[in-house]
Amino acid sequence: MFYIFYGEEEFTRSEAVANLRARMAEEDMGDLNTTSLDGRELALGDLINACNTLPFLTQRRMVIVYDMLQRFQRAGGAKEAETLATYLPKMPDTTRLLFVESGSLHKNNPLLKRVQDLPGGHIREYEKLPPGSNELRRWVSQRAGTHGVGIEAQAIELLIELVGNDLRALDQELAKLAGWAAYERSITTRDVRMLASTWPQTDIFGMVDALGLKERRAALRHFHTLLDDDANPLYLLTMIARQIRLLLSAKDLRENEGLAPAGIAKALGARPFVVEKLLRQGARFSLEELTQLMQRVLEVDRGIKTGQVEPILALELLIVDICRRPTASPAGSPRRS
Repeated sequence: MFYIFYGEEEFTRSEAVANLRARMAEEDMGDLNTTSLDGRELALGDLINACNTLPFLTQRRMVIVYDMLQRFQRAGGAKEAETLATYLPKMPDTTRLLFVESGSLHKNNPLLKRVQDLPGGHIREYEKLPPGSNELRRWVSQRAGTHGVGIEAQAIELLIELVGNDLRALDQELAKLAGWAAYERSITTRDVRMLASTWPQTDIFGMVDALGLKERRAALRHFHTLLDDDANPLYLLTMIARQIRLLLSAKDLRENEGLAPAGIAKALGARPFVVEKLLRQGARFSLEELTQLMQRVLEVDRGIKTGQVEPILALELLIVDICRRPTASPAGSPRRS
C-alpha cells in the first residue's frame, strides 16, 4: 500500500500525515517501525531497502519520504520514476509507503502518471480553499467545532477577512478564540476584533518563551500582565499546552526520528527559526518530563472546567512546576539547573 499526498495546502496535508503516523503509533512498537526520509537526495536503492525491511515485532512498518516526486520532473527523472513505479507493486504487504510533497506536482509528473491505476495506491491533492468561498467558511465553522465551540457567521467573515485562507493560521486563531470563550459559548465578532487587533501578543509569546527557558520570574510576570489585560485563564492554559506540545513534538522528531531541523520544520509545518528555538528550549527538558507536563496540563484543564481548582492559582502552580523541573543534560540524564 502506498500514499501520495501533495498540494499547496500545507495544513490539511500535514494533518493527514499526522493521522497516518498516529494510527501506526497505536500498534505495539509502531514508533520503532516508522522511518522518515528526505527524498530530495535519497538514492532509489536506499528507499527500496527501507521498504523491503521487515517490521520489528509488529505487523507493519511505515516509510515516509518527503519531496522525492518533484525531482522526477527534472531532466533525467523519468527513468528513476519508471524504476520506482515498477517496484511499487512488488513492495512487501507489510510496508506502508507515504510520499509527502511540499507543493504541487505537474499533471505530467512521470511517477504520478504511472501509478494512477495501481492497486493499493491512495493519491490526494491538497488544494488551497479559495478566499471568500463557501468551502472556506464551512471549514472555519467545522474547525471551531473541533476546538469545542461554535462561531457566529459574522465572526467567520471577519476572521477570514483578517487572516485570509491560511488554514494553519486560522486554526491557531480559532484555538486562541476558543480558550478566550472559555469553551462555553460561541465565538463572536467582538472576540475576533479583540484578539486580532488589540491583544498583547508580545506578552503571550514572552510567557511561553520564558516557560521554554525555565525562567520562572519572567513567565509569572508575563502571566500577570496578561491577566491584568483580562485574559481568560483557559486561554492562557491553551497557549501553555500548545508550547509544551510543540517542544515535545520537535524533540521527539529530533531524537527518535533523527530528523534535521529542516525536516522537523516540514513535519510540524513551522518556520525554520521557530524549530531552532524549540530545539534549544527542548534541550532543557527530557522527553519524559515533557510527557509528564502534558499530563499536568490535562489535569489542570479538567480541574478548572469542573470547578475543583481555582484557575489563577492552578496556572501559577503549573508555571512554577514547569520552571523548577531539572534541566535535561545532553546525555538525557537530569541535572540541576
